[in-house]
Amino acid sequence: MISKERLVSIFLENNCLVDEELLDFIIRGDIVSATSIMQKDPELIYILDKILNYIKENKNNNYSQNNSLPETNDQNLIYNPNNSNNTILIQPTNSSINQPINTTPKTETTLLDYEDIETKPIKIIFSYNEPSQKRTTAHYIHYFTNRYKSLEKMLRTRLELHNTLSIIRIQEKKDNEPIVCIGMIYDKQITKNKNILLTLEDPSGFLKCVIKSTNKELYKLANEICLDEIIGLTGKKSGELIYVDNLLWPDVPLIKELKKSPDESYAIFMSDTEFGSKMFLEEPFMKFISWINGELGSSEQKEVVKKIKYIFLAGDLVNGIGIYPTQEKDLAINDIYKQYDEMAKYLKMIPQRISLVISPGNHDAMRVSEPQPTLSKEFAKSVLELPNVIPLSNPSWINFHSSKFFPGFDVLLYHGFSFIYYANTIESIRQAGGQERADLIMKYLLKRRHL
Repeated sequence: MISKERLVSIFLENNCLVDEELLDFIIRGDIVSATSIMQKDPELIYILDKILNYIKENKNNNYSQNNSLPETNDQNLIYNPNNSNNTILIQPTNSSINQPINTTPKTETTLLDYEDIETKPIKIIFSYNEPSQKRTTAHYIHYFTNRYKSLEKMLRTRLELHNTLSIIRIQEKKDNEPIVCIGMIYDKQITKNKNILLTLEDPSGFLKCVIKSTNKELYKLANEICLDEIIGLTGKKSGELIYVDNLLWPDVPLIKELKKSPDESYAIFMSDTEFGSKMFLEEPFMKFISWINGELGSSEQKEVVKKIKYIFLAGDLVNGIGIYPTQEKDLAINDIYKQYDEMAKYLKMIPQRISLVISPGNHDAMRVSEPQPTLSKEFAKSVLELPNVIPLSNPSWINFHSSKFFPGFDVLLYHGFSFIYYANTIESIRQAGGQERADLIMKYLLKRRHL
Protein backbone atom coordinates (compact mmCIF):
# COMPACT_ATOMS: atom_id res chain seq x y z
CA MET A 1 0.00 0.00 0.00
CA ILE A 2 1.00 3.62 -0.34
CA SER A 3 3.41 4.65 2.39
CA LYS A 4 2.64 7.28 5.00
CA GLU A 5 5.80 9.19 4.05
CA ARG A 6 4.78 9.39 0.38
CA LEU A 7 1.28 10.58 1.31
CA VAL A 8 2.67 13.34 3.51
CA SER A 9 5.05 14.46 0.75
CA ILE A 10 2.16 14.73 -1.77
CA PHE A 11 0.27 17.01 0.60
CA LEU A 12 3.36 19.11 1.35
CA GLU A 13 4.13 19.50 -2.36
CA ASN A 14 0.71 21.17 -2.63
CA ASN A 15 1.29 23.45 0.38
CA CYS A 16 -1.17 21.54 2.57
CA LEU A 17 -0.81 20.08 6.05
CA VAL A 18 -2.53 16.76 6.74
CA ASP A 19 -3.74 15.24 10.01
CA GLU A 20 -3.25 11.67 11.24
CA GLU A 21 -6.91 10.68 10.80
CA LEU A 22 -6.98 11.57 7.09
CA LEU A 23 -3.70 9.74 6.48
CA ASP A 24 -5.11 6.66 8.19
CA PHE A 25 -8.26 6.65 6.01
CA ILE A 26 -6.25 6.93 2.77
CA ILE A 27 -3.70 4.27 3.78
CA ARG A 28 -6.54 1.85 4.64
CA GLY A 29 -8.25 2.64 1.33
CA ASP A 30 -11.31 4.14 3.01
CA ILE A 31 -11.74 6.87 0.36
CA VAL A 32 -15.34 7.65 1.32
CA SER A 33 -14.25 8.64 4.83
CA ALA A 34 -11.25 10.51 3.44
CA THR A 35 -13.40 12.61 1.11
CA SER A 36 -15.77 13.46 3.96
CA ILE A 37 -12.81 15.31 5.49
CA MET A 38 -11.36 16.69 2.25
CA GLN A 39 -14.72 18.08 1.12
CA LYS A 40 -14.18 21.11 3.35
CA ASP A 41 -11.72 22.40 0.76
CA PRO A 42 -12.62 21.76 -2.93
CA GLU A 43 -8.99 22.40 -3.92
CA LEU A 44 -8.10 19.05 -2.29
CA ILE A 45 -9.69 17.27 -5.24
CA TYR A 46 -6.43 17.86 -7.08
CA ILE A 47 -4.41 16.30 -4.28
CA LEU A 48 -6.74 13.29 -4.40
CA ASP A 49 -6.00 13.11 -8.14
CA LYS A 50 -2.28 12.92 -7.43
CA ILE A 51 -2.77 10.19 -4.86
CA LEU A 52 -4.86 8.18 -7.34
CA ASN A 53 -2.20 8.69 -10.02
CA TYR A 54 0.52 7.56 -7.65
CA ILE A 55 -1.37 4.38 -6.81
CA LYS A 56 -2.05 3.76 -10.50
CA GLU A 57 1.67 4.05 -11.27
CA ASN A 58 2.51 1.64 -8.47
CA LYS A 59 0.19 -1.24 -9.28
CA ASN A 60 2.28 -3.79 -7.42
CA ASN A 61 1.36 -2.19 -4.10
CA ASN A 62 -1.04 -4.35 -2.07
CA TYR A 63 -3.94 -2.04 -1.31
CA SER A 64 -6.60 -2.85 1.28
CA GLN A 65 -9.53 -4.79 -0.16
CA ASN A 66 -12.12 -3.10 2.07
CA ASN A 67 -13.38 0.03 0.32
CA SER A 68 -10.43 -0.57 -1.99
CA LEU A 69 -9.32 2.27 -4.20
CA PRO A 70 -10.01 1.29 -7.81
CA GLU A 71 -7.55 1.79 -10.62
CA THR A 72 -8.71 2.60 -14.16
CA ASN A 73 -12.00 3.24 -15.98
CA ASP A 74 -13.94 6.33 -17.04
CA GLN A 75 -15.51 8.99 -14.84
CA ASN A 76 -15.43 7.50 -11.36
CA LEU A 77 -14.13 10.71 -9.85
CA ILE A 78 -17.05 13.14 -9.82
CA TYR A 79 -16.94 16.65 -8.40
CA ASN A 80 -20.46 17.82 -7.62
CA PRO A 81 -20.62 21.66 -7.64
CA ASN A 82 -24.33 21.55 -6.81
CA ASN A 83 -23.63 20.08 -3.39
CA SER A 84 -23.51 22.81 -0.76
CA ASN A 85 -20.43 21.22 0.78
CA ASN A 86 -18.62 20.76 -2.56
CA THR A 87 -18.41 17.04 -1.78
CA ILE A 88 -15.95 14.88 -3.68
CA LEU A 89 -17.62 11.59 -4.63
CA ILE A 90 -16.24 8.31 -5.92
CA GLN A 91 -18.96 6.61 -7.98
CA PRO A 92 -19.35 3.94 -10.67
CA THR A 93 -19.29 5.16 -14.26
CA ASN A 94 -22.96 4.64 -15.03
CA SER A 95 -24.44 5.80 -11.74
CA SER A 96 -26.33 9.05 -11.37
CA ILE A 97 -24.69 11.72 -9.25
CA ASN A 98 -27.83 11.74 -7.10
CA GLN A 99 -27.63 8.02 -6.32
CA PRO A 100 -25.96 6.73 -3.14
CA ILE A 101 -22.22 6.19 -3.23
CA ASN A 102 -21.32 2.65 -4.19
CA THR A 103 -18.61 1.42 -1.84
CA THR A 104 -18.50 -2.14 -3.22
CA PRO A 105 -14.92 -3.19 -4.08
CA LYS A 106 -14.21 -2.79 -7.79
CA THR A 107 -11.40 -3.99 -9.98
CA GLU A 108 -11.20 -1.01 -12.33
CA THR A 109 -11.76 2.73 -12.20
CA THR A 110 -10.00 5.77 -13.57
CA LEU A 111 -9.48 9.45 -13.15
CA LEU A 112 -11.75 11.70 -15.12
CA ASP A 113 -10.42 12.49 -18.60
CA TYR A 114 -10.26 16.25 -18.20
CA GLU A 115 -9.65 16.79 -21.91
CA ASP A 116 -13.25 15.68 -22.54
CA ILE A 117 -14.78 18.24 -20.19
CA GLU A 118 -17.43 20.32 -21.91
CA THR A 119 -17.18 23.89 -20.66
CA LYS A 120 -20.17 26.22 -20.57
CA PRO A 121 -20.37 29.53 -22.46
CA ILE A 122 -19.22 32.72 -20.81
CA LYS A 123 -21.64 33.83 -18.10
CA ILE A 124 -22.17 37.57 -17.81
CA ILE A 125 -22.44 38.48 -14.13
CA PHE A 126 -22.57 42.23 -14.75
CA SER A 127 -22.52 44.33 -17.90
CA TYR A 128 -23.92 47.85 -17.79
CA ASN A 129 -26.83 48.34 -20.22
CA GLU A 130 -28.92 51.20 -18.83
CA PRO A 131 -30.02 53.78 -21.41
CA SER A 132 -28.44 57.22 -21.20
CA GLN A 133 -30.38 59.77 -19.20
CA LYS A 134 -30.03 63.13 -17.51
CA ARG A 135 -28.30 62.83 -14.12
CA THR A 136 -29.38 64.93 -11.15
CA THR A 137 -27.94 65.52 -7.70
CA ALA A 138 -30.13 62.70 -6.39
CA HIS A 139 -28.38 60.23 -8.70
CA TYR A 140 -24.95 61.20 -7.31
CA ILE A 141 -26.16 60.97 -3.72
CA HIS A 142 -27.59 57.53 -4.44
CA TYR A 143 -24.30 56.44 -6.07
CA PHE A 144 -22.05 57.59 -3.23
CA THR A 145 -24.41 56.21 -0.57
CA ASN A 146 -24.43 52.80 -2.24
CA ARG A 147 -20.65 52.80 -2.58
CA TYR A 148 -20.27 53.74 1.07
CA LYS A 149 -22.62 50.98 2.26
CA SER A 150 -20.95 48.31 0.11
CA LEU A 151 -17.43 49.10 1.29
CA GLU A 152 -18.53 49.68 4.88
CA LYS A 153 -19.94 46.15 4.89
CA MET A 154 -16.56 44.79 3.77
CA LEU A 155 -14.69 46.83 6.39
CA ARG A 156 -16.96 45.66 9.20
CA THR A 157 -15.78 42.08 8.63
CA ARG A 158 -12.34 43.14 9.91
CA LEU A 159 -11.77 42.22 13.53
CA GLU A 160 -10.30 45.65 14.34
CA LEU A 161 -13.53 47.38 13.21
CA HIS A 162 -16.16 45.25 14.96
CA ASN A 163 -16.93 48.00 17.48
CA THR A 164 -17.44 50.73 14.88
CA LEU A 165 -19.47 53.74 15.96
CA SER A 166 -21.17 56.37 13.82
CA ILE A 167 -19.56 59.81 13.80
CA ILE A 168 -22.44 61.38 15.69
CA ARG A 169 -21.93 58.91 18.55
CA ILE A 170 -18.16 59.40 18.54
CA GLN A 171 -18.69 63.11 19.08
CA GLU A 172 -20.42 62.24 22.37
CA LYS A 173 -17.39 60.33 23.65
CA LYS A 174 -15.06 61.73 26.34
CA ASP A 175 -11.42 62.64 25.83
CA ASN A 176 -8.90 59.77 25.68
CA GLU A 177 -11.63 57.23 24.99
CA PRO A 178 -10.71 54.76 22.20
CA ILE A 179 -12.80 55.06 19.06
CA VAL A 180 -13.40 52.92 15.97
CA CYS A 181 -14.83 54.56 12.87
CA ILE A 182 -15.58 53.96 9.18
CA GLY A 183 -16.01 56.86 6.78
CA MET A 184 -15.42 58.44 3.40
CA ILE A 185 -12.55 60.90 2.89
CA TYR A 186 -14.15 64.29 2.44
CA ASP A 187 -10.95 66.35 2.71
CA LYS A 188 -7.22 65.90 3.23
CA GLN A 189 -4.77 68.63 4.30
CA ILE A 190 -1.22 69.02 5.60
CA THR A 191 -1.01 71.16 8.75
CA LYS A 192 1.75 73.67 9.56
CA ASN A 193 3.30 70.99 11.80
CA LYS A 194 3.40 68.63 8.80
CA ASN A 195 0.68 66.38 10.25
CA ILE A 196 -2.04 65.01 7.96
CA LEU A 197 -5.54 66.22 8.76
CA LEU A 198 -8.35 64.09 7.34
CA THR A 199 -12.01 65.02 7.31
CA LEU A 200 -14.01 61.82 7.53
CA GLU A 201 -17.69 61.67 6.55
CA ASP A 202 -20.42 59.14 7.20
CA PRO A 203 -24.25 59.46 6.92
CA SER A 204 -24.38 61.02 10.41
CA GLY A 205 -21.75 63.77 10.15
CA PHE A 206 -18.10 64.83 9.80
CA LEU A 207 -15.02 64.08 11.91
CA LYS A 208 -11.51 65.60 11.97
CA CYS A 209 -8.75 63.01 12.26
CA VAL A 210 -5.02 63.65 12.74
CA ILE A 211 -2.12 61.44 11.67
CA LYS A 212 1.09 62.68 13.29
CA SER A 213 4.24 63.03 11.20
CA THR A 214 6.19 61.34 14.02
CA ASN A 215 4.45 58.05 13.28
CA LYS A 216 6.45 57.35 10.12
CA GLU A 217 4.77 54.11 9.05
CA LEU A 218 1.22 55.36 9.57
CA TYR A 219 2.07 58.72 7.99
CA LYS A 220 3.32 56.95 4.87
CA LEU A 221 0.02 55.07 4.56
CA ALA A 222 -2.05 58.21 5.17
CA ASN A 223 -0.07 60.10 2.54
CA GLU A 224 -1.43 57.71 -0.10
CA ILE A 225 -5.08 58.33 0.80
CA CYS A 226 -7.12 60.00 -1.93
CA LEU A 227 -10.43 61.85 -1.75
CA ASP A 228 -13.70 59.87 -1.68
CA GLU A 229 -12.11 56.57 -0.70
CA ILE A 230 -13.64 54.69 2.21
CA ILE A 231 -11.44 53.63 5.13
CA GLY A 232 -11.63 52.40 8.69
CA LEU A 233 -9.56 53.83 11.51
CA THR A 234 -8.94 53.53 15.22
CA GLY A 235 -7.62 56.16 17.61
CA LYS A 236 -8.33 58.30 20.66
CA LYS A 237 -10.54 61.34 21.05
CA SER A 238 -9.06 64.69 22.10
CA GLY A 239 -11.51 67.56 22.00
CA GLU A 240 -12.95 67.78 18.49
CA LEU A 241 -10.11 65.71 17.02
CA ILE A 242 -9.32 62.02 16.71
CA TYR A 243 -5.64 61.09 16.92
CA VAL A 244 -5.33 58.05 14.66
CA ASP A 245 -3.24 54.99 15.60
CA ASN A 246 -4.34 52.62 12.81
CA LEU A 247 -5.74 52.84 9.28
CA LEU A 248 -7.62 49.98 7.60
CA TRP A 249 -8.86 49.27 4.06
CA PRO A 250 -11.34 46.69 2.70
CA ASP A 251 -8.47 44.84 0.99
CA VAL A 252 -8.62 41.37 -0.58
CA PRO A 253 -9.02 38.67 2.09
CA LEU A 254 -6.22 36.13 2.42
CA ILE A 255 -8.78 33.31 2.50
CA LYS A 256 -9.88 34.11 -1.08
CA GLU A 257 -10.09 30.84 -3.01
CA LEU A 258 -7.35 30.31 -5.59
CA LYS A 259 -9.11 28.38 -8.31
CA LYS A 260 -7.36 25.83 -10.48
CA SER A 261 -9.00 24.47 -13.61
CA PRO A 262 -9.05 20.67 -13.87
CA ASP A 263 -8.13 20.88 -17.56
CA GLU A 264 -5.38 22.76 -19.36
CA SER A 265 -6.89 25.66 -21.30
CA TYR A 266 -5.70 29.17 -22.08
CA ALA A 267 -7.05 32.71 -22.23
CA ILE A 268 -5.35 35.71 -23.82
CA PHE A 269 -5.76 39.22 -22.42
CA MET A 270 -4.94 42.27 -24.54
CA SER A 271 -5.99 45.89 -24.95
CA ASP A 272 -5.17 49.13 -26.80
CA THR A 273 -5.04 47.59 -30.25
CA GLU A 274 -5.79 51.10 -31.63
CA PHE A 275 -6.94 50.00 -35.10
CA GLY A 276 -6.86 53.00 -37.44
CA SER A 277 -3.74 54.57 -35.91
CA LYS A 278 -0.44 55.04 -37.71
CA MET A 279 1.07 53.46 -34.60
CA PHE A 280 -0.93 50.25 -34.99
CA LEU A 281 1.57 47.36 -34.84
CA GLU A 282 0.48 45.58 -38.00
CA GLU A 283 3.48 43.29 -38.41
CA PRO A 284 3.46 41.95 -34.81
CA PHE A 285 -0.33 41.58 -34.93
CA MET A 286 -0.13 39.54 -38.15
CA LYS A 287 2.51 37.34 -36.49
CA PHE A 288 0.04 36.85 -33.64
CA ILE A 289 -2.67 35.89 -36.18
CA SER A 290 -0.32 33.35 -37.79
CA TRP A 291 0.62 31.99 -34.37
CA ILE A 292 -2.95 31.59 -33.15
CA ASN A 293 -3.81 29.75 -36.37
CA GLY A 294 -0.99 27.27 -35.69
CA GLU A 295 1.11 28.47 -38.61
CA LEU A 296 3.95 29.85 -36.49
CA GLY A 297 5.85 28.78 -33.39
CA SER A 298 7.44 25.67 -31.94
CA SER A 299 5.64 22.35 -31.64
CA GLU A 300 5.07 23.06 -27.93
CA GLN A 301 3.53 26.44 -28.75
CA LYS A 302 1.29 24.87 -31.39
CA GLU A 303 -0.02 22.46 -28.76
CA VAL A 304 -0.77 25.43 -26.48
CA VAL A 305 -2.59 27.24 -29.32
CA LYS A 306 -4.97 24.30 -29.69
CA LYS A 307 -6.05 24.89 -26.07
CA ILE A 308 -6.70 28.64 -26.38
CA LYS A 309 -10.42 29.17 -25.86
CA TYR A 310 -10.78 32.86 -25.00
CA ILE A 311 -9.39 36.24 -26.01
CA PHE A 312 -10.26 39.29 -23.92
CA LEU A 313 -9.88 42.72 -25.55
CA ALA A 314 -10.17 45.38 -22.86
CA GLY A 315 -10.75 48.72 -24.53
CA ASP A 316 -9.21 51.27 -26.90
CA LEU A 317 -10.00 48.87 -29.70
CA VAL A 318 -9.71 51.65 -32.27
CA ASN A 319 -7.81 54.93 -32.18
CA GLY A 320 -11.04 56.95 -32.42
CA ILE A 321 -11.74 60.41 -33.79
CA GLY A 322 -11.30 63.71 -31.95
CA ILE A 323 -10.00 62.09 -28.76
CA TYR A 324 -7.19 64.62 -28.30
CA PRO A 325 -5.95 67.77 -30.14
CA THR A 326 -4.34 67.25 -33.57
CA GLN A 327 -5.16 63.53 -33.44
CA GLU A 328 -5.75 63.57 -37.19
CA LYS A 329 -1.97 63.63 -37.68
CA ASP A 330 -1.74 60.21 -36.03
CA LEU A 331 -4.55 58.56 -37.98
CA ALA A 332 -4.06 56.08 -40.81
CA ILE A 333 -7.87 55.82 -41.09
CA ASN A 334 -9.80 59.01 -40.35
CA ASP A 335 -13.30 57.48 -40.49
CA ILE A 336 -14.62 55.86 -37.29
CA TYR A 337 -16.79 53.37 -39.21
CA LYS A 338 -13.80 52.24 -41.26
CA GLN A 339 -11.67 51.91 -38.13
CA TYR A 340 -14.10 49.33 -36.75
CA ASP A 341 -14.29 47.67 -40.18
CA GLU A 342 -10.50 47.37 -40.06
CA MET A 343 -10.75 45.78 -36.65
CA ALA A 344 -13.35 43.30 -37.90
CA LYS A 345 -11.07 42.38 -40.81
CA TYR A 346 -8.33 41.29 -38.42
CA LEU A 347 -10.62 39.58 -35.92
CA LYS A 348 -12.12 37.45 -38.71
CA MET A 349 -8.69 35.85 -39.06
CA ILE A 350 -8.92 34.44 -35.52
CA PRO A 351 -10.41 30.91 -35.38
CA GLN A 352 -14.13 31.02 -34.59
CA ARG A 353 -13.74 28.36 -31.90
CA ILE A 354 -12.14 31.11 -29.75
CA SER A 355 -14.55 33.41 -27.90
CA LEU A 356 -13.72 37.12 -28.35
CA VAL A 357 -14.81 39.06 -25.24
CA ILE A 358 -14.74 42.77 -26.08
CA SER A 359 -15.21 45.86 -23.93
CA PRO A 360 -14.63 49.55 -24.83
CA GLY A 361 -12.18 52.19 -23.62
CA ASN A 362 -11.83 55.95 -23.71
CA HIS A 363 -10.75 55.95 -27.41
CA ASP A 364 -13.81 54.06 -28.58
CA ALA A 365 -16.87 55.71 -30.17
CA MET A 366 -18.97 56.43 -27.08
CA ARG A 367 -19.03 58.56 -23.94
CA VAL A 368 -15.89 58.69 -21.83
CA SER A 369 -17.67 58.60 -18.46
CA GLU A 370 -17.83 55.22 -16.76
CA PRO A 371 -19.47 52.80 -16.81
CA GLN A 372 -19.29 52.74 -20.59
CA PRO A 373 -21.95 50.67 -22.38
CA THR A 374 -21.17 47.99 -24.94
CA LEU A 375 -19.87 48.93 -28.40
CA SER A 376 -22.22 51.03 -30.51
CA LYS A 377 -24.30 49.01 -32.96
CA GLU A 378 -24.10 51.97 -35.30
CA PHE A 379 -20.34 52.44 -35.38
CA ALA A 380 -19.11 48.89 -34.67
CA LYS A 381 -21.68 46.88 -36.61
CA SER A 382 -19.06 44.90 -38.55
CA VAL A 383 -17.38 43.83 -35.28
CA LEU A 384 -20.60 42.94 -33.49
CA GLU A 385 -21.74 40.77 -36.40
CA LEU A 386 -18.80 38.37 -35.91
CA PRO A 387 -20.25 35.10 -34.56
CA ASN A 388 -17.69 34.63 -31.77
CA VAL A 389 -17.79 38.19 -30.40
CA ILE A 390 -19.26 38.79 -26.92
CA PRO A 391 -19.66 42.57 -26.28
CA LEU A 392 -19.49 43.82 -22.70
CA SER A 393 -19.48 47.16 -20.91
CA ASN A 394 -16.48 48.82 -19.27
CA PRO A 395 -16.17 47.72 -16.52
CA SER A 396 -17.86 44.33 -16.57
CA TRP A 397 -17.75 41.11 -14.58
CA ILE A 398 -17.95 37.63 -16.04
CA ASN A 399 -17.47 33.97 -15.24
CA PHE A 400 -15.83 31.72 -17.82
CA HIS A 401 -14.63 28.16 -18.32
CA SER A 402 -17.08 26.56 -15.92
CA SER A 403 -18.15 22.93 -16.20
CA LYS A 404 -20.03 20.46 -14.07
CA PHE A 405 -16.70 19.72 -12.39
CA PHE A 406 -15.47 23.30 -11.97
CA PRO A 407 -17.16 26.60 -11.02
CA GLY A 408 -15.15 28.63 -13.53
CA PHE A 409 -13.08 31.79 -13.16
CA ASP A 410 -14.50 35.21 -12.29
CA VAL A 411 -12.93 38.11 -14.20
CA LEU A 412 -13.36 41.83 -13.69
CA LEU A 413 -12.75 43.41 -17.09
CA TYR A 414 -11.72 47.07 -16.97
CA HIS A 415 -9.90 49.28 -19.46
CA GLY A 416 -8.35 51.43 -16.74
CA PHE A 417 -9.08 55.08 -17.58
CA SER A 418 -8.96 55.87 -13.83
CA PHE A 419 -5.33 54.71 -13.80
CA ILE A 420 -4.28 58.12 -15.11
CA TYR A 421 -5.73 59.84 -12.04
CA TYR A 422 -4.03 57.51 -9.57
CA ALA A 423 -0.73 57.61 -11.49
CA ASN A 424 -0.70 61.40 -11.19
CA THR A 425 -2.19 61.71 -7.69
CA ILE A 426 -0.52 59.00 -5.58
CA GLU A 427 3.03 60.07 -4.83
CA SER A 428 4.62 56.63 -4.53
CA ILE A 429 3.12 55.52 -7.86
CA ARG A 430 4.07 58.77 -9.58
CA GLN A 431 7.68 58.52 -8.41
CA ALA A 432 7.92 54.84 -9.38
CA GLY A 433 6.95 55.53 -13.00
CA GLY A 434 3.33 56.66 -13.03
CA GLN A 435 1.27 55.13 -15.83
CA GLU A 436 4.11 52.75 -16.66
CA ARG A 437 3.50 50.99 -13.32
CA ALA A 438 0.07 49.48 -13.88
CA ASP A 439 1.01 46.78 -11.36
CA LEU A 440 1.27 49.32 -8.54
CA ILE A 441 -1.99 50.98 -9.57
CA MET A 442 -3.82 47.63 -9.59
CA LYS A 443 -2.41 46.78 -6.17
CA TYR A 444 -3.60 50.16 -4.89
CA LEU A 445 -7.13 49.65 -6.26
CA LEU A 446 -7.44 46.06 -5.03
CA LYS A 447 -6.58 47.23 -1.52
CA ARG A 448 -9.41 49.76 -1.72
CA ARG A 449 -11.79 47.45 -3.64
CA HIS A 450 -12.82 50.26 -5.92
CA LEU A 451 -11.91 51.37 -9.46
